[in-house]
Amino acid sequence: MAAHAHRFVGNRQRERFETELAHQSGDKNAEIRLLRTQVAAGSTDWQVYYALGRALIRRGDYKAAQKAFLSYPRFSSPQPDDALVHSNYANEAGSMFYWIGQYDEAVPLLEIAARSRTGAASSMSSGNRLALIAGDLESAEAWTAARVRRYGSNYAVRDLQQILHIRGESDIASNQPRRRTLRAGLRHLNCENLR
Repeated sequence: MAAHAHRFVGNRQRERFETELAHQSGDKNAEIRLLRTQVAAGSTDWQVYYALGRALIRRGDYKAAQKAFLSYPRFSSPQPDDALVHSNYANEAGSMFYWIGQYDEAVPLLEIAARSRTGAASSMSSGNRLALIAGDLESAEAWTAARVRRYGSNYAVRDLQQILHIRGESDIASNQPRRRTLRAGLRHLNCENLR
């Protein structure tokens, strides 16, 4: 990094360049330090918070990663026009914790996304995950059925299959083409008419 210290002086993107250089060179301490400097300077760029959170997760510092994500200023002062994008951001960060079993760190981020009630897949996915963490299978089914109905994405179908397996309905969830699994699962959960 020292070889590039003289480059891009005065450019607003210099911090991003230096951070990427630190990441590419494997200097995780410099990467984290540079990202924290940008956060301390009041950056409103989600990518800064996202990169810092990911770097801290890779280091195994989950509490610090959660704190980095939650310090994104637009989570604490949301604007109605930005609800959809912030729901996506919160779901993305919360899901990172969810998939590695760090539920305490996931919950506040998933709550931001679910609370947005934008009708976006991110909001529905977060609601489903929160319900599963709480052991509320009925709510998880409702969130998932709504998401499958609206979007029908592979991820929504995966979540539907997960719920069917939990309910002991593996024969419906497994060994069927995607569309048949979707129809059978929704019929089984009495959700075929949901919108």
